This record gives sequence, C-alpha cells and structure tokens, in this order.
Amino acid sequence: MSFTSSGPRAVHLWRDLLQGFIFGRTLAWSLGWLLAFGNLHAASTVPKRVLVVHSFVNAAPPFTTHSTAFETELTEKMGERVDLDEVSLDMARYGDIDMQEALVDYLQKRQVRWQPDLVVPIGSPAGIFVAQHRSRLYPEIPIVYTGLDKRRLPAGALENNAVFVGEDFNVRGFVEDILQVAPGTTYIAMVLGASELERYWADAFRSELAPFTNRVNFTWLNELSFDQMLERVSKLPPRSFIFLALLMRDITGVTLNGDEALKRIHAVANAPVNSIFQNQMGLGIVGGRLYQAELEGVESARAAIRILKGEPASSFPPRIIGPLPPRYDWRELQRWNISEDLLPRGSTVFFREQTVWQRYRHWFIGGVSLCILQGVFIFVLLVNQGSRRRAEQSLRENRNRLRAILNTAVEAIITVTEGGLIESTNLATRKIFGYHSSELIGRDISLVLPPPRHEEHARLLPDARAGFLSKRIDLGHEVRGRRKDGSRFPIDLAVSEIMLADRRAFTFFVRDITERRQAERTARDLSGRLIHAQEAERARLARELHDDITQRLARLAIDAGRAAMADTTNGELIRDVRDGLIRLSEDVHSLSYQLHPALLEDLGLADALKAECERFAQQELIPIKSSVETIPRGIPFDTGLCLFRVTQEALRNVARHARARAAAVSLRSAKGGLELAVTDSGVGFNLHNGHRHRPSLGLASMRERVRLVGGVLDIESAPGHGTSVVAWVPLNVASA
Repeated sequence: MSFTSSGPRAVHLWRDLLQGFIFGRTLAWSLGWLLAFGNLHAASTVPKRVLVVHSFVNAAPPFTTHSTAFETELTEKMGERVDLDEVSLDMARYGDIDMQEALVDYLQKRQVRWQPDLVVPIGSPAGIFVAQHRSRLYPEIPIVYTGLDKRRLPAGALENNAVFVGEDFNVRGFVEDILQVAPGTTYIAMVLGASELERYWADAFRSELAPFTNRVNFTWLNELSFDQMLERVSKLPPRSFIFLALLMRDITGVTLNGDEALKRIHAVANAPVNSIFQNQMGLGIVGGRLYQAELEGVESARAAIRILKGEPASSFPPRIIGPLPPRYDWRELQRWNISEDLLPRGSTVFFREQTVWQRYRHWFIGGVSLCILQGVFIFVLLVNQGSRRRAEQSLRENRNRLRAILNTAVEAIITVTEGGLIESTNLATRKIFGYHSSELIGRDISLVLPPPRHEEHARLLPDARAGFLSKRIDLGHEVRGRRKDGSRFPIDLAVSEIMLADRRAFTFFVRDITERRQAERTARDLSGRLIHAQEAERARLARELHDDITQRLARLAIDAGRAAMADTTNGELIRDVRDGLIRLSEDVHSLSYQLHPALLEDLGLADALKAECERFAQQELIPIKSSVETIPRGIPFDTGLCLFRVTQEALRNVARHARARAAAVSLRSAKGGLELAVTDSGVGFNLHNGHRHRPSLGLASMRERVRLVGGVLDIESAPGHGTSVVAWVPLNVASA
C-alpha cells in the first residue's frame, strides 16, 4: 500500500529532475552560442588598418593629389570603417642613409602597438624606401605601390604580395606636345628642383630628350634658387617655352608647393608654360596629353579594397595609368597667340570665355534702345547741373587746399602784382614781419623789402617775366628784410611767377635766417678759438720737449759716450746705447719742430718754408721745388703761421695720398696779400664725389685757418692730373 502510494511521487520527482537537467544544459548551450557569436561579431567589426607612407611631409602636388584621391575613394567605397594612418618621410630633406635608418627604427617601434593590414607608399621616394626595407618592416604585409613611374620601381618589388598602380611617362611626348602647338620653338627652359628625386628626373629627361637637341636648345634651371628661376623665366629669348617637370625643393633647400610655384612662374613668365598633370590645368599651363594623378589614386584605392577583402596582391597585374587625350586652356592659347588650328585632332579646349555680347546680346539690344530714349532727356537735364556742382566743389577744394598750405607754411608767402603791390599774405608773414595782413594788402613790397635793396629785388620781376618760373635770389651779399618796428634782419628770398586768367602775379617766399646766421657766427668764433688754443698747446709742448726732454737726452748721450771710452769690455754695447739716444734726441727735436716751428719766429716765413721743404724732401724722398719771392717784412705772426700750417698739411697729403714723384711750393705777393701754392704730379682725386662721401679733416682745417685771417683757399684736382692747393691771405687784415 505504501509502495503503491510512493511510486507516483518518485516518478514525478525524476521527471522534474530530468526537465531541470535538460533546461540547464539548454541554457548553458545558449549562453555559449551567444558568447561565441558575440566574439565573432566583435572580431568582424575590427577595422582594417591601412598605413599610407608619404614621400614628403608638406603639401606636395602631384603626390598630394594621389593621396587625397586614394583616401577619399578608400573610405567611401570600402563599405566598412577603415583605420587609416599616415607617415611622412620628407625625402626631399632627409634622404641620407642615417636618416633612413632612423625612420626604419621609428616604424619598427610603432608597429609594436599598431600593425597595418596594408601598406601604401605614395611617390617614388616612399616606394623605394618601402621596397628596400620591406624585409625588416613589412615582410608579409601586402603593398600597393602608387604615385610613381615604373622606371622608379625597384627590381623584384612586386615578387612578394605587392601590386603597382602608376605611370609610364612618355618624356619625349612632352616636347612633342610643345612643338605641336608652337612649332617655331627653339628654346625650352626645363624647370626642376634639386632634391634626389628631381635630380633623377633631370638626368632622365636629359637622356630621353637627346634626339631633340639638334632642333631645340634646352636650358636646365635645377641648379638655381626659385627666385633665380623666376628671374630667368621672365627674361627668356623669343620663341621660348617653359616646361615645369617637378619642383619641390630648390638648390638653396627651400621647400616649394608645386602648384603655387607654377602660379608664380606663370605670373612672371614671358613665354608659354607647360607641365605634366591634369590637376595643373587652369593654373597657367597651355596643356597637352596630361597624366591623371587623381585617377591613379582612385585605381590604387580600388586595388587596396580588393586586397583588404581577401584577394592576394600578387594576383593583380601592374596597372599603368596613361595620359588623357589632348586638352588645352583657351586663356593660355589666347595669351600666347596660339592658333587652335595647330591643336591635335580631337583636342578639348577648356575655360573658353564668351564675350559679353555673345552672352547678353538680346538683352543688351533691348536695354540700350530703351535707355537711349531716357538717357537723352536725362543727360540734357543733368549735364549743366553736374558741371556746375563739380566746378563749385573744385573751387572749394582749391580754396581750402591753398588756405591750408598758406597757413601751415613756415615761410612768409607774399603775392605781389606786376606793379609791386601786395595782394595777399599768410600767417607766417605776420610772425616774421609783425604786420597784420590788412596792413600790407595794397601796399608796395618795399615796405618789407626796403631800399637800397629793393631795386635789386625788383630785378627779379623782369627775370620772371622772361620765363624764370622759380629763381633763388643771389645778389652777392646778404639779403635783408624790415620788420614793422624798423629793425632789419637777414632773410632767404625766392620768387616765382603765377599765371592768372588775365594777368601775371609774383609770389615771394621769405624765410627768417637770423638764428642760422647767429649759429654760423658762433661756430666760426668757436672754431677760431679752438685753433688758437691748439697752437698755444702745441707751443707749450714744443718748449717742454726742446728745453727739457731734448737736453736730458743729450746729457745721457754724452754720459754714454764717456762710459764707452772708460769701459773697454762693454764699449760696443754702450756706444749702441749712445747712438740710440742721439737718434731719439733728434726725433724728439723733430717732433718739437712739427708742434711749433721756432724757425718761423726766428727767421721768418720765407726761410721757414724753405726749411720745411728741405725737411720733407729728405724725409719722404720726394723732390720739392720751392720758389719764394721777395715778400714784405713784418708779416703778422698769425698770417705766417696760417700759411706755414697750410704748407705742412698740403705736403702731408702729398706724402699720404698723392703717390707723386715731385711737388712744388711757391710764395709770392699778389693782390695786396700773399699767395701760397702747393702742387704735385700725383694721382689727384674727384673734388665733387670723393670728399662728399669721405670728409677730410685736413682740408677743413686748412679752410678754417685761411678764413680766420680773412683769406681764400682754392683746391683744384682731377683724377690723373695731380692736385693744386692755393691760399691767398691779405696783409692788411688783422688775425681773427
């Protein structure tokens, strides 16, 4: 009974346990499948990693055109997210082996954290770098070489999981395109840079273009700076053409943007310009068979997408992107007078501009017809009104301008009629002369330019009427004006003629130079005192040297001579000391004489000059011909000293600068005074240019000395004709 009653419960218990076991296993399997699917989905959403290796660090067309087209096409057409990274090698600047090793080390370290699924080198420097170091950097990673000519692809680069999408430049075709549109071309300037890549293409172009050298003269500008290139292309001979191959870095190391460089060349060129790539159309080139840098980037992106989705790179044949059919820029054809008849058959002409007439002919005809009817009536009404307004405005502007000029001028400006009556004055006239304008208008000019000078000033009016529109007064003596208080003062005066509608008038420009004359007198007085003080100090030093130093040296020489006679052992040495003391004493005596010529006081000017000439000839080994005529006795000391110093300075210049073989000094009586002349047969100099740029203190000193005694100094010289210094001083004028 109990067995029977417990059986159903046991069955239910085992059924519940079995159902729980099955549910648990089912739940575990479900969780396992969910986790596996989640991991698979996560793995499938990891973006593909693409490393773009740029040849150059900055914007460098056409390589930037390749890279932009590649990246745009890849991200738009991949269908999933792409982790795109870029590395710039800047091979235009860092192309040496050491820098490349540093780049290899850098790329190896960055791969520790970021391993690419595809490597895309753009440009031949990047392509060569990746190919050379692939075994160390990307031995198993697929490579897409793009943006380079097949000539630059290293041997064996495509043997291991790599594909090539690039160009095969027809170098001769570039020149053929030029000769097609300009068959008379005899001179082509080849513009290239100086980087390693550009040097390669310079050599390649030279080799490829050799067959054309019997017809065209090629000039290569790759050894010039960009500024020098601009200068050369602006001065090309007739029948020239400019071909810009590649310009990224000039010979001075300056990195250039190829498109911007093309624009600058186009702006200054005196000959047509051509280049290689489609993207340069519209930047200043004439055109031709242009290569498709953008299409090359698109095609390389399409190959990259297929590789990232599983296709092996080695299954792709090399893809050569050829040039477009001929295309030309209409604006450049017009600029250089190139006929469209010369273009190849099937050419496309871009940027053709219609004339305004072609675009708006119908509107123009209708509008002009209507406007003519209205314009006739409006024109008649407005022409008189407009003319009157313009005349009034011009008159107001002229009056305001003239008033501003007159009132701000520092010179007194006085307008005078032909009869000498004052018509107008400015504010400066009141400040200088003290008269209000109302006190001067209608009065004679002699009120401010008084007799006896007025008649001399008046001579300017006939001169002006004779055609001198502007004449500076130069009467041989100081011009003076008169103030309202009667005082007279020095002025600078100029007069000019004014042609009015029905008569003539004259404008006097007056400047008060009182302060300037006072400053000149002060400067002359100071100069004279300085020269007198200098001579006094020279005399004192000369006396000290002569009376003290020379005597002591003489005594030492005598003592040394006695010691030499007493000491037979060191006699030779002591005699050398004595001789040195004697020479030193003579030098000190000569210095004393140069500081203050005692002969001038003892023997007079004539003998002093002769002695100075003899001393100079003996010391400088230059023959001196001296000629001193009979001169009056009792010449003032300052006058004699002046002529003596002038002689010294002139002879000093002969020794220092003239390179003369002979010189002459003469002194004679002339015109109530004495005339001194010092001449030489040396190289001479240009008085008008040389001393304006190299002021001479010696010449200035001579002029000031002669001026202080009331004399005149005249210097004549010319290159190759020697120099003549002539000083005349009066004998009846006291020294200043």
